[in-house]
Amino acid sequence: MPTDHSLSPQATASANRASGAADGTAPPVVFQLLHQPVLDDRSMPSKDEFDETPGFDGPADAVPARAGELTGVASTLITCSELDPLRDEAVDYALQLMWAGVATELHVFPGTCHGFDSLLPEWETSQRLFELQGAALRRALHEFHSEPTRP
Repeated sequence: MPTDHSLSPQATASANRASGAADGTAPPVVFQLLHQPVLDDRSMPSKDEFDETPGFDGPADAVPARAGELTGVASTLITCSELDPLRDEAVDYALQLMWAGVATELHVFPGTCHGFDSLLPEWETSQRLFELQGAALRRALHEFHSEPTRP
């Protein structure tokens, strides 16, 4: 979440902003919550598996997975669906963050498709997702507000 209290509903834009914050080209970000994010424009096994699904790719210069250096990116929660063309890029990006030393939590929801939480918000699995996201945001906000005041 950006420290200027503006929120981006788009996971890709949020991940790009967090990368920019880490390299000093954007305002600081204290936490990333990325749900079913579009993170890579390259071929992935899950995209190949779900080849009848419309494309989710963006321009290569706006792809978070192509960021060279991820050290210093804000801690991150990534959630995705098992039956989703975006699954593998979410898992891959989580690994890239972890290899860069970024505190990263990854949850792949088995048996779910992209958008399951919007299609069935009352479903037990959707409720678990919402609880997980809420807990992660509460932790991030608590940690942010517990930090000493910045100049």
